[in-house]
Amino acid sequence: MIFPTKETLTKEDLQSSFKNIIKDGYISQIMVNLTTGPILISFALIFGANIFTIGLLGAIPTLCNFFQLPTIFLIEKVRNRRKISVFFLVLYRFSLLVIGFIPFLFEFEFRFLFLILFLIMQSIFASIGHTAWNFWMYDLIPHKMLGKFYSRRIFLSTLIGSLTNLLAGIFIDT
Repeated sequence: MIFPTKETLTKEDLQSSFKNIIKDGYISQIMVNLTTGPILISFALIFGANIFTIGLLGAIPTLCNFFQLPTIFLIEKVRNRRKISVFFLVLYRFSLLVIGFIPFLFEFEFRFLFLILFLIMQSIFASIGHTAWNFWMYDLIPHKMLGKFYSRRIFLSTLIGSLTNLLAGIFIDT
């Protein structure tokens, strides 16, 4: 079975998982910073986006959070949070990759249409994958450690993300 689950984890398993979750926080923050916000808007403007479509780009991820509701039923049916999370987060990252290649794959007049399409797909996959990930982490991290662990992860990810934004801004400005 792909992604087998264990009933109990050793201390070494947990320590390894915690390190990987922290690393995931860094990488996820860098990815989000380089694929959303001003960079996504700049990308859309190159394709001829207007004010309405810029607003639409900002609304798509929030609207796609609706998919969190059916994800709960999927989690209950499959009973493997890790499998669901990894599967949909791989699709999410693949969608981001396709978005990056839109200028090379599609004619100019269709680029914005495909940007919207793949942004919707990416947002749906992210919503499903992150919902499963949250349940998976809640099961993995001991409850007495949740606050301390996540505050550290968020602090370090934000620090790395801020540096990434600064470097990206310098790169875009040159």
